[in-house]
Amino acid sequence: MQKDKRIFGKVIMTLALIFFYLPIVFMIIFSFNDSKSLTAFTGFSLRWYEAMFKNHGMMESLYVTIVIALIATAVSTIVGTITAIGMAYSKKWVKRYIQQVNDLPMMNPEIVTAIGLMLLFITFQIDRGFTTLLLAHIAFCIPYVMLSIMPKLRSLDPNLADAAMDLGASPWQALTKVIVPQIMPGIVSGALIAFTMSFDDFIISYFSTGQGVKNLSIMVYTMSKRVNPSINAISTLVVLFITIGLVLMNILPFLRKKMVKKEEVNMGELLPKKKWPKIVGAVAIVALVIGLFGWGRQAGSKPYAGQTLHIYMPGEYVGENFISDFEEETGAKVVMDTFDSNEQMYIKVANKDRYDILIPSDYMIQRLIQEDLLQPLDPSRIQDSMDLLDSSVLDLAYDPHNAFSVPY
Repeated sequence: MQKDKRIFGKVIMTLALIFFYLPIVFMIIFSFNDSKSLTAFTGFSLRWYEAMFKNHGMMESLYVTIVIALIATAVSTIVGTITAIGMAYSKKWVKRYIQQVNDLPMMNPEIVTAIGLMLLFITFQIDRGFTTLLLAHIAFCIPYVMLSIMPKLRSLDPNLADAAMDLGASPWQALTKVIVPQIMPGIVSGALIAFTMSFDDFIISYFSTGQGVKNLSIMVYTMSKRVNPSINAISTLVVLFITIGLVLMNILPFLRKKMVKKEEVNMGELLPKKKWPKIVGAVAIVALVIGLFGWGRQAGSKPYAGQTLHIYMPGEYVGENFISDFEEETGAKVVMDTFDSNEQMYIKVANKDRYDILIPSDYMIQRLIQEDLLQPLDPSRIQDSMDLLDSSVLDLAYDPHNAFSVPY
């Protein structure tokens, strides 16, 4: 009977692993597909990886995602650790109050938190963008860090800090050399959870960002409205980076122990153990500098280099290479956001999100004109193009004389 139960358990575990990992394998395979098909593999090709690297918006969203996740993880880990330690040594009523405040964001539905943050930023007239996105991520990451650290603090002897100071340690030394090393596993777990939550978040990010600043989840959401295998390519890269990170986390400690043993036999031939963090840190800094340098290069010789065109449109109406070709020819950067309905678009525009070009329906154009949310066009700059249009689509009731709009 016990043997049958073990076999059944192994079968269930195997099926669960297949269920979780088979879609990832399927995605990786079709990221190399020569065609757009997501059901038939027509041949090996790297065209979607090339399209991904040429897509400025996609690469910027990956950059924003990583930067936001790293900063939010660092800040939330520091704040969460300090708060958790302070709470552990506070009075019971203070501890109970902070615990309830900390649990509320985790128990709240994400959509409620997202709308609350959006209304907060609008109330205080804070332009939504990178800063608001970062603040939102820090806010919802801190509770998870504290949740990971609190069990470790509860397991410590409450007199540990006092004992360290009785032995001559200063309060700072008692904190950094006694308390923090004891709770380090909880700190690392909290940091990893914070990074994962920030990297993966969509709902809160969607409502707290603006001005064309998008993380990877928002970018994938906007691209999922039509078949775009570039999503498979960038997702494959993310899986690859995570896999490399997990492998390094498991291999490096083993290599370090092995090198330390060799060091004891032949001193001076190998690097001391304490230099490992410096080497890893130096490599990380060099990689970051190279990445930032490569990211910051712009085509200065192009006619519109350094300028940004913000477009808000329903779905993706342009071809897969149109934006990249336009950016290559003009030197300008294109930030294209999409909306599902005119009402969704109206909410963002009414909340002072600014765009250079909107593509709404006729009735929404009339409403935007009445509420003074559109800028009048300069006839002298578009007259030649207007003369080429059919008169039946010009001078319509919702915008007489085409003062604010042109047919698309």
